[in-house]
Amino acid sequence: MRADLGRHMGPCVYASLVTLFLSIWCLRVTGRLSVTVLAVFTLLGVLSLVYGRLLTRLTPLSLHDGGNLTVQFLSGYLLLNTLLALLSLGFPFGIATSAFILAFGALVLGFFLPESPVKSDGFRSQLPSLLCLLVSATGASLWCADSMRPMAIEEQQAIFRTWQDTFIHVRHISAISQSHGLGTLSDIQMSDAPPHIYHYASYFTPAAVSSLTAISAFDVYASFLLPFGILLSGLAAFSLAASLWGPWAGLAAAAALILLPDAYQQGFANRYLSYGFLQQVNPGGFYGVACAALGWMLIFDGCKTGRYRPILLGYAVTLLTVVYKAHVFVANAFLIMMYPCLFLARLRPSRRFAIGVILVILFASVVALSQRFEAIPTLRLDGRSARRYVLNLLDSFDPGAFKSFFAWALVEHPASKPVLALYAVAMLLLSTFGIWTIAWGATFFVLRAQGNTAAPILFFPLFVVANYALMSLGLAMDVRRVGTPDEFLNRPLVWAYFAVVVWTAGGAYAARFGTALPRRLPVRIAAVLLVLLGLAVPWTFSRNLQTFPAWPGFGSFEEFASFPLCRVQASLYIREHSRDQDILQDSENDFHYLTTGLAERQAFVIANMLRTREEADLSERLADMESFKRMTSAAELTAFAARRKISWYLLHPTSTVSWPTPVLESAVYACDGYRVYHFAQAG
Repeated sequence: MRADLGRHMGPCVYASLVTLFLSIWCLRVTGRLSVTVLAVFTLLGVLSLVYGRLLTRLTPLSLHDGGNLTVQFLSGYLLLNTLLALLSLGFPFGIATSAFILAFGALVLGFFLPESPVKSDGFRSQLPSLLCLLVSATGASLWCADSMRPMAIEEQQAIFRTWQDTFIHVRHISAISQSHGLGTLSDIQMSDAPPHIYHYASYFTPAAVSSLTAISAFDVYASFLLPFGILLSGLAAFSLAASLWGPWAGLAAAAALILLPDAYQQGFANRYLSYGFLQQVNPGGFYGVACAALGWMLIFDGCKTGRYRPILLGYAVTLLTVVYKAHVFVANAFLIMMYPCLFLARLRPSRRFAIGVILVILFASVVALSQRFEAIPTLRLDGRSARRYVLNLLDSFDPGAFKSFFAWALVEHPASKPVLALYAVAMLLLSTFGIWTIAWGATFFVLRAQGNTAAPILFFPLFVVANYALMSLGLAMDVRRVGTPDEFLNRPLVWAYFAVVVWTAGGAYAARFGTALPRRLPVRIAAVLLVLLGLAVPWTFSRNLQTFPAWPGFGSFEEFASFPLCRVQASLYIREHSRDQDILQDSENDFHYLTTGLAERQAFVIANMLRTREEADLSERLADMESFKRMTSAAELTAFAARRKISWYLLHPTSTVSWPTPVLESAVYACDGYRVYHFAQAG
């Protein structure tokens, strides 16, 4: 009976801790907490565990019971979020209704899903999972010190303590929360245009939270999307390492990922190769590495047991990664596809070779086919962009010894191509992994000497690092301007860093202590003290984390994230007085997506801040809005707005218009030169 009580108490405590931290984050950002918010957060924790329980009963993810609670929550959240995306896009009843349907489904599963056939030791076996949750959530709270105080007001300026892409994420959250099926979604840059297919899956649960609680999309970004992503990455680190070496090694891996400084914070001086920076400014990366970690767990299990089912499931989960973070998928696609050919147990050499050839041909064919579509970035391995990317990296170094040395070695000092390649690889690896480069090598030799680590596990980080270096220095820049040109050269570093740190910390623990807790009490006390000391790392390095000192104009939030307070208030006025389906327009074309993000309304057209590909329709609309400013007749203005379904217009004091005086004086809101106009639409 005590074991049964322990098995039931663990999930209850786990769900309660999730609710507690989500509530703390919400309270820090919004300053308030309601019964509805508590209920939604509690429901999220319970639903994730229920759907995770389904997965761990039906897949090999349940093999390691000591880490089962964390795997259950992690996999359950990803399944829940994916189902939420499918329902809300495929049916016209909105994301809140989709969430209630999934809640009803969980209720049915709770009644009919059988108990686990594996009997655990009760609450004691779940202790590593609970400690992992505490460490990861506490670390997330500290890492988000800036973003959980997202806006400061100084002398009529609103300063946002987040990266410039923030309002793009915010607008995606609000657009999804207001949608009723895929047909009601538009490209956030241009109304009545189909949305681009990209890695937007991480926005759906935050959108449901916003819809169910009436918390603004901006506050949901700051209190949920970002910190919860950090939490998930810690749970993913635990799950992957626990599947290889047991739950206590998993806890060591999670603590290392969350609490230890990355290469930039260690002093290697290149923020563009910083795991912490890139993940915070592109929070979908946290969700992408979590999904990829689950895929690798299944691949490792299949290689070890010689069974095909886990491998096929691993492929499916990895394919799902593309909708969470396309860069993480690309960083894993070829390697994870070929891994079973190299390491699957009991596979004859002739069959191994034949399957490998087929998969290589399949991979090359899919890549070639994808290049026929303009919406797919350039994917070409020719090495011609290596010099350009290396020069970009040199420009991203902080001034100092590292920049001076690598500038001398790679630009100023004449050398042969092989020597230059060695310098480039050294710069890339040191600036990405820092001292983890040495720690990984040392752990590899220790585990190899002990001789009890299977080859697929032992060589995993070697393949990951080699694949990362090949992508960074071998892939071509994206000439199609789907995103920034070097995204697929740079962003895969987040997976490489995650994999190396998790493998190294978990493997080092296993090499020293095996699968159990350290036997000696002083060692246990020292471990606790190290974790507590590790909390000082996020406390220290979280300040100004989403800034870029080496880039002109991005050294502080005041430089790139400061906006007139009246513009912010005008945007919020539109949010409060408009309908979800209303269309707005900013007189300066909302370069930073601030107006559309805070107002949570679709823009007629936006001048793209990221300077990616601009289509003819977008250029035409931008020209139309310039002609709109030059109109001199009230009737002409009204007719123009009606034809384009523009209901709200924010006029900046810096914008010059030729409108008649009666129109100029008809603003429904005015603040220090910013004026909001409402054009009533029929129906």
